[in-house]
Amino acid sequence: MNNKKDNYIELQKDLIANVLRWARTNGAQHAECAINETNGFGVNVRLGEIDSLEYHNDKNFTVTVYFGQHTGHATTSELSMDSLRLATEKACYIAKFTEANPYAGIADKELLAFNYKDLSLWHPWNISINEAILMAKQCESEAMAIDKRIVNSDGCSIENLESHSVYGNTHDFVGAISGTMHTISCSLVAEQSGVMQRDFDYSQARNNNKLENITNLAKSAAQLTLRRLGARTILTKKCPVVFNPGTAKRLIRALLSAINGNNLHRNSSFLLNRLDTQIFPKFVNIDERPHLLGEVGSSPFDADGVATKAKYFVKDGILKNYLLSSCSARKLKMTTTGNAGGVCNLFITPGENDLNGLFKLMGKGLYIVELLGDGINITTGDYSCGVFGFWVENGEIQYPVEEITVAGNLIDMFHNIIALGNDTDYRSIIKPVSILVDNMIIAGK
Repeated sequence: MNNKKDNYIELQKDLIANVLRWARTNGAQHAECAINETNGFGVNVRLGEIDSLEYHNDKNFTVTVYFGQHTGHATTSELSMDSLRLATEKACYIAKFTEANPYAGIADKELLAFNYKDLSLWHPWNISINEAILMAKQCESEAMAIDKRIVNSDGCSIENLESHSVYGNTHDFVGAISGTMHTISCSLVAEQSGVMQRDFDYSQARNNNKLENITNLAKSAAQLTLRRLGARTILTKKCPVVFNPGTAKRLIRALLSAINGNNLHRNSSFLLNRLDTQIFPKFVNIDERPHLLGEVGSSPFDADGVATKAKYFVKDGILKNYLLSSCSARKLKMTTTGNAGGVCNLFITPGENDLNGLFKLMGKGLYIVELLGDGINITTGDYSCGVFGFWVENGEIQYPVEEITVAGNLIDMFHNIIALGNDTDYRSIIKPVSILVDNMIIAGK
């Protein structure tokens, strides 16, 4: 299988080399292009029957050419030589009519990842569609048998994907990344006193051997769903809040948007001019580790071909780096951070407390497990989201809570972090922990 993969990558590299040569022939001073392909399948079983079966064979080619400060761009999903040549010629034609952009251009040559390492991202899962269907049926069946109050299912899904990405530019750089991604998820519906609640759990990894056991996933999905039963609302008040890792991830995404170079250049960030200033308590550290072997978010280079590197975005509570691509860095008269396309394995250094420890620290307050809607204004930092959660008193969960809103301002919320959990969630590019925040506004009855 590796020979097949390697042969495929070599063919794509040859295509990239041809495209860059055609761009030069058509007068471009510089060019960059990428070929991305995803293959695999996804199955979803609901109530013991196949609800959907999808085959993935997605292909995409992009080319960008630079005639001085004039840029042309073209894309196609057809990867034949003729189609790639035509797309390249169209990009060169388009560049003649675009306005000059002083920030455009490929990354500086000395920053490119010419000697990148294999990060062990390729772990094919030898599972047939029939085997995946049987596994999904087993997971759903076990989950629904746990409690009679589980009355319905939104389905159990299994996805098995393989992807290849090849990028090259006219600094003689060509890089290739092949990776796999496997996912199992189970979503259930429970009913009590005529009121229904829904929840789910999932497992995701590049290596199927690291996926959660089907039985354990079924139990977890059932428990998460059942604990929502009997939800009520609460009176409007101010109190501390614990965000679970899933909802804490939204806070970190808001931080990343606020330090994104394009938003900073547009003056559309509540963290404008805050580099090297204290924005969190001193115990908060947020760092990027792009070269971890086999991790979901690992990558040796970014979308510009720039070598990725480990770094802190927040160190001892101080904002140390912006999130910059080559283009956005030029806009700010800075150097790219190797984050064209986003972050790679972003960690929040965990605290000492598990979830029960955070509840004890909080004493009385709200534990949030789901955010509803997108009520975040990156320009002002104003934050307002509908939530589902659990009311906590004396350091213990009392009952589930719904039909409420949590509100505040992200600047204050960041400063008001009391403690961090030790429950790192490794399933995505951002690896969040639970976060205890003081003095939030809860809008209820």
